[in-house]
Amino acid sequence: MLKKGIILVLTLLMLLLIPVSVFAQFKLILNFDDGYWGVYENAFPLLQKAGIPAVVFMPTNLIGKEKHLTLKQLIQLKKEGWEIGSHTVNHPNLAELTTEGLKYEIINSKLYLQEKGLIDGSYASFCSPMTVWNNQIKEIVRANYRVARAKRLFVFDKEVQVEALLKVILKTTRITVIQKWIEEAIRLDQPLILIFHEVAGGGNEYYFPPEKFAQLIPLIKKYDIVTLQHLLTEKEK
Repeated sequence: MLKKGIILVLTLLMLLLIPVSVFAQFKLILNFDDGYWGVYENAFPLLQKAGIPAVVFMPTNLIGKEKHLTLKQLIQLKKEGWEIGSHTVNHPNLAELTTEGLKYEIINSKLYLQEKGLIDGSYASFCSPMTVWNNQIKEIVRANYRVARAKRLFVFDKEVQVEALLKVILKTTRITVIQKWIEEAIRLDQPLILIFHEVAGGGNEYYFPPEKFAQLIPLIKKYDIVTLQHLLTEKEK
């Protein structure tokens, strides 16, 4: 009996020590990486009409460059309730940089977004280009951001295990597949992050056709769609 009691106590202690997911509830989050012009021209009008917010991860040195969002467009998205996150300065492979190079890319992008009023207060989000991640990157990001996305989602001000489904949308991704991802996230009771790049015709595999994006709106608008910042805010209430 004593042995069984000890085992029970140890089991309960282990359960208490296991971090609980801060996101143990289904929500839908739309991410747009790299800040391409089609996000504003083709996706934003449809999302605005449906009252749906999203997150743009923007490399700051590409603002206003060919085929990318302008500062004016980013400011408008911010005013419409979108979250603007950092995607470094130049979108490099962070694994190839020195410590000083990492600090420049990770910290200076945040400072620029703050200076332009695109992020404010103590909250800032970061997305690592090409999902590159290691301990050195993590520690620099941890010191400057509350949330980061690589191959998984990180929340740095809480000792928690973050459980969320991350799915990359390609040109060939079918609406029925997205529906299955939503159903999976609902079943698991976890947030689902849909990761887009460009919303435009032609282009490479990361160009999602505008007509398919229009078909997606009726499917997703019935769900609770939030930004990453709103997701954290709701959990802290």
